[in-house]
Amino acid sequence: MALTFSHRFLVIIMRYRILFSACFLFLIASCTEPSKKEATTQETGAAETEAQLVARALEIHDRVLTMDTHADTPLRMIEPGFDMSVRHDPNESGSKVDYPRMIEGGLDSIFFATFVAQNIRDDEGDSRAKALAMQMIDATIESTLENADTVGLALTPDDAIELERQGKRAVYIAMENGYPIGSDLANVEVFYDKGVRYITLVHSTNNDLADSSTDSKGPEHEGLSQFGEEVVKEMNDVDGLTVNLSADSLSEADQYADLDIAPVCVTLPNDAPHRGNKTPKGLPIVVCPAQTQEDMSCSRCQLCQIKNRKSIVGFLAHGTAGKRLSSKLNEENQTV
Repeated sequence: MALTFSHRFLVIIMRYRILFSACFLFLIASCTEPSKKEATTQETGAAETEAQLVARALEIHDRVLTMDTHADTPLRMIEPGFDMSVRHDPNESGSKVDYPRMIEGGLDSIFFATFVAQNIRDDEGDSRAKALAMQMIDATIESTLENADTVGLALTPDDAIELERQGKRAVYIAMENGYPIGSDLANVEVFYDKGVRYITLVHSTNNDLADSSTDSKGPEHEGLSQFGEEVVKEMNDVDGLTVNLSADSLSEADQYADLDIAPVCVTLPNDAPHRGNKTPKGLPIVVCPAQTQEDMSCSRCQLCQIKNRKSIVGFLAHGTAGKRLSSKLNEENQTV
């Protein structure tokens, strides 16, 4: 089976422990090597009908190992009576994911994110946050056990392949917002041992680990806090626990690069075009070539795997036009 973007990137994540921001499902098709049918169409330049385009998209979707890298479904799992084995009507329940709909949609693997909203930053608040995170993690694990004929808990990239071979969906666990870590570094390994495989350090407001790119009060730590740096180092000492930079700022991307632990990839924030094509410290920002070049694939590029490159790789955020964020970010710094 050919490696898709999401599977290949998961391999990169867990083997090289890249500091990255979650990739998006729309990247899967663009980063997969074209089939013979696709290549023929591209070479001849023949215009596709809408029906042919849909058929080709469905063929790609069926062929690759698909992944959704973020779903807040554990919040549903702790609701009394919510059953993941039942197909729910989103108009009635508001739910977006359950196992029947994963099967119907051809979704092979998913990261269920345990999200704890930022609240009071003291021992009591940290304790409540950790307890809630543990409740959601336990509910996720219990759900996989109760539906073992349909899904399985995945901890490594190989698990997704093996579960697909068995005709099952792979469930990975993530943590959205590092608030449950509190001020105890030992919690990093505690959550890893529970099955968490990526952690987003911060969400919509600043916390004790880092500044959020969307906090209305502005930066508090000017990026990572001292404790946040310790957490990042600890996460990289644990085998396969990825740092998700989705809510972080470009200033924090500079700090991650200064730690010199792993290559840094980020989702470009909305104000990136106004900063030019560099981070605040002057590191070049290179937009993912597999997103911006029609003839490029992840397997050919492998830019994300280069640890000692002198640049930050950026992935186009939701809401950007087509496959181009800004010509300003693409016109320079295409070498590393």
